Amino acid sequence: MGIALTGSFVTGIFALLIFVGAYDLRHHFFSRFRFADLLYTPTLIDDVLLGEGHLKDWFFWPTPQIFTEIPLYLPIHLLSLPQEWATLLYSTCQGIYTLFICYWLVRVIANGATLALKMLTLLCGLSAVFLTNVDVSIYLPFYHYSSFVFGLFFFGALIELRASVDWRRTTFILGLMAIVGSLLGSSDFIFVAWVLLPIAFIALCCLLFVQGLRLKSFATIVVVVLAIVGARWLWSTLEFKVDPVRYSRTGGELFERLLEEPIAFCQAMAVYVWTFIKMQYTNFFRGVAFTLFVLLALPLSYAPLCRRLDWLDAESQLRLRDFSVIALVVVALNVFGFSHHDQQPERYMVAANYMPVIYVVVVLTLGGAFWSWGRLSTVAGVVLLGFSVVRIDWMDINLKARPSNGTDGGVLASCLDAYLPQYNAKRGVSDWFQARATTELSRSGLTVVPVHGSSLKPFWWASSRREFPHVYDFALLHEPSRTDSSWGTRDWYYVNRERMIRVNGAPLASTHCGDTEVLVYPPGELRVGRKMTNQPRIPVGVFTQVYWRTPDQGFDESRSVKTFIEAELGRDGYYAVASRPVRLALPKGLGGAVVFRIDAVDVPGFVRVRKPLLVDQASGNGDKSRVVLHRPILDKHFSFNHLRPAVDHSGWWVTASFDSWFLANHAYELPTDESANFELEYLLDWREVPDSTVLTVKR
Repeated sequence: MGIALTGSFVTGIFALLIFVGAYDLRHHFFSRFRFADLLYTPTLIDDVLLGEGHLKDWFFWPTPQIFTEIPLYLPIHLLSLPQEWATLLYSTCQGIYTLFICYWLVRVIANGATLALKMLTLLCGLSAVFLTNVDVSIYLPFYHYSSFVFGLFFFGALIELRASVDWRRTTFILGLMAIVGSLLGSSDFIFVAWVLLPIAFIALCCLLFVQGLRLKSFATIVVVVLAIVGARWLWSTLEFKVDPVRYSRTGGELFERLLEEPIAFCQAMAVYVWTFIKMQYTNFFRGVAFTLFVLLALPLSYAPLCRRLDWLDAESQLRLRDFSVIALVVVALNVFGFSHHDQQPERYMVAANYMPVIYVVVVLTLGGAFWSWGRLSTVAGVVLLGFSVVRIDWMDINLKARPSNGTDGGVLASCLDAYLPQYNAKRGVSDWFQARATTELSRSGLTVVPVHGSSLKPFWWASSRREFPHVYDFALLHEPSRTDSSWGTRDWYYVNRERMIRVNGAPLASTHCGDTEVLVYPPGELRVGRKMTNQPRIPVGVFTQVYWRTPDQGFDESRSVKTFIEAELGRDGYYAVASRPVRLALPKGLGGAVVFRIDAVDVPGFVRVRKPLLVDQASGNGDKSRVVLHRPILDKHFSFNHLRPAVDHSGWWVTASFDSWFLANHAYELPTDESANFELEYLLDWREVPDSTVLTVKR
């Protein structure tokens, strides 16, 4: 009983330290650029698990997080805490999860031997000093750290797999790795690079160089392949998502640079690695941990040196050797795989940054618990915990105030709560960064949804189609700073004020909440785009194109002419092109029998082509007047591809394709006069169709 109470006490102290560290980062958590991402998983849980939503309604980003974050966060979400406190509590739990896994790793290496209180006290002390001084990743929830937590389980399982002599136990471990690896990889494909590929590399080396482990090594490689294939298949079952491979800056791009410029590539990688090493010395404790990692892992990965650790039994010595090899491989492969990212972002470098610290904490705990001087480990753990506690500024903690108070998200929500009720404004639109944060932090029940900045279309990124009511009362227009004006940033993330007013007219009222302008309209009168797409064209519009060929040729881009027509957003929320005259000049010298193809639009929607004419224009010198050569009738003289007549819309067609056309059934005879100036003319109408008719989100 005393051991349990003491263990709970030291664990509680460590948890308190993690909570305080997270609380100190609240301005970072609840900023406009961070809180929107942190709210994705809670929103998904509320909609799909606890609400009436479905996965098919969601447009997932490259990391769906279904099996990486939800299992760890769901118990906290069910407590029904305010989301700010739930976020901080989950941040605390990330530290506790890490602590327990480190404790488990110590036991795995010690081959089940346990000195529970001594180990836990020292582990808490070392973790309090080292784990809390790496970077913000251990505090920052929903940003890949959970994938690393699960990865530590895989590394421990790999140690058990090497030591296993029971084929049933071996089969169980391999099967579990395949199934869980598939689930985790489908939810966060970075798990493949952080965990599965290093495991495959280790297994391949054992297959080639270690005779006694060849069968297990081959089985491990097969398991990794199955896990990756299974992860890709599970990911493909999500209807709308972003391909993580497409967004990756490792893999293909890395190998292309290696093959094209090997010397320059090696020079660049040397700089990246040196940058990584320098990053490990940004503070004293992190530098000490990395130094100890190098000094311990390198020699302990050599079996003869491990055998000199007589305070461990023979099996534990081998397990420590295995853990050292795993840690070195994981760090090395992740440094070479991810350090070439700009600024080496912390969320992609978690495995490389935290594995050295985890290794040092585990090995020092192992030594403190089982070495001859181990009786001092409890004292050392208490001293380290006490040292960490006295470094905290306890006066900065105010549990009575909302954690978001004073943050930019909290200030904006408070301003809106004070201003909008007088206009009965409840539903609004904003950019991606402000929408969910404002909804969550508002105390007056405001609901704000994200729109694409330039097109005003529903912002598809990590959103559900069910979130958008399409009828709104106000708009939030964040004014970008100069640092936010890079290519594409304004178009994607800052609501276009000119287009908003052009569609909706002058607002009923307006004000500023900090650097955000608030436009208020009569309730339900604000309109934005209704058609969701994950690749909005900027500006929104259509390309209309005409192809030609002789009877013995095929259609080719070189024998075509096209023009772009910008669409206007209507009050109904759909973009449209209304009766726009199109005049496409054909090349001089074109004559004889010619077959035409009209690609009226290049995006799905309702389309109408009227009054098509094939004309010979005046040469411009007054010697020849405009001559109409042919008046084709599309319904009679052309066949259709990916077009069908629109129901209840006479003369209109509907296309669900990005590649539809009208193809002439016969060739048209054109004069062979070299001075001829042929043009194909028609009136073009186009209109977006509702998502219920055609979805234009590319899968």
